[in-house]
Amino acid sequence: MLKPVLNSRVAALLLLASAGVISKAQAFDTDGWANTGPLEIRNMRSISIPFLRIDQREPVLGLGQSDARIAFQAANDMRSLTYGAKVDYEDYEIDRLQLRYRRGIGDGADLTIEVQLLDRNGGFMDPVIEFWHRYVLGIQVALRDDTPYGQSMVDIPGHSPYGSSAGIGDTSVYLAKEFSGRLTAIAGLSLPTGNSGELLGAGAVDAGLSVQYRTVIHSSVVAYAHAGAIYQGPDRELPEARRFVHQEGVSLVWTRNSRDSVIGQWDSEASALVSGIPGSDSGHRMLSLGWRRKLSDRKWLDVYFSEDGDFVNYSVDPLVNIAPDFTVGFVYGCRF
Repeated sequence: MLKPVLNSRVAALLLLASAGVISKAQAFDTDGWANTGPLEIRNMRSISIPFLRIDQREPVLGLGQSDARIAFQAANDMRSLTYGAKVDYEDYEIDRLQLRYRRGIGDGADLTIEVQLLDRNGGFMDPVIEFWHRYVLGIQVALRDDTPYGQSMVDIPGHSPYGSSAGIGDTSVYLAKEFSGRLTAIAGLSLPTGNSGELLGAGAVDAGLSVQYRTVIHSSVVAYAHAGAIYQGPDRELPEARRFVHQEGVSLVWTRNSRDSVIGQWDSEASALVSGIPGSDSGHRMLSLGWRRKLSDRKWLDVYFSEDGDFVNYSVDPLVNIAPDFTVGFVYGCRF
């Protein structure tokens, strides 16, 4: 079990609360690298997390440069959908501890390897989200009001309910190649090291390809646009998985001063499965807001949260739709 990971979720929330202390100065740069990359995050829905996804990412490393980071995400989700005789009921929290190492291999390319630990459980955020809905967003969610805290269940059509589970997830490898300083192509491959029977892995090899465009809007604002496609290999546990899933995303990174940046980000993808329930199979989209702090010339910290349609009461469906109700996370990184 991931007891140290569970304990660190509280630290993630405390770090999030400190994100508002910012002052003005000039943008920082370390050996020609400005810390202007997007948030490297993903949609944490329980039936999406087993499969490969290619995150929006920072610019490619130079030859001999290395980048190591540890990332933690905690996502809480709840839904109850019925379509004819089909029922989709999900109420759980997922913790993800991710270790990622990136190395510049020259000629405008870098190589990344990523391993992850996953823990699906009852969680601690149910009362936090109820407070967020009621007193920050000014909405009430009847399903949450009528459901006891701390449940861990994923009940999707054609499967016995999945409960709590923890273990290693799939291992992923990425190769990125930069062209003309603005356009980057990223190829990804995941290996089935996770237990697909517990929704911790895909049970097959997944592969994907994406492109990302970077442009400077202002001396302190950088924008990214990202699009890609993932081939989801035949999964014995989830035979209803789509063969191909598209991804899209945009982000704005505002470097406020020599130490702080603010990131606004939108991420979208097709649903991983075709369940036959429209509310589950439609596009998965979320909004994220993050804060980046330079800790030293080589180290930094990202703190962020992500929301689904609750953030705008589902009034802008093309922009936000299906994702966990609330996700918090942090990334600690070091470049050397």
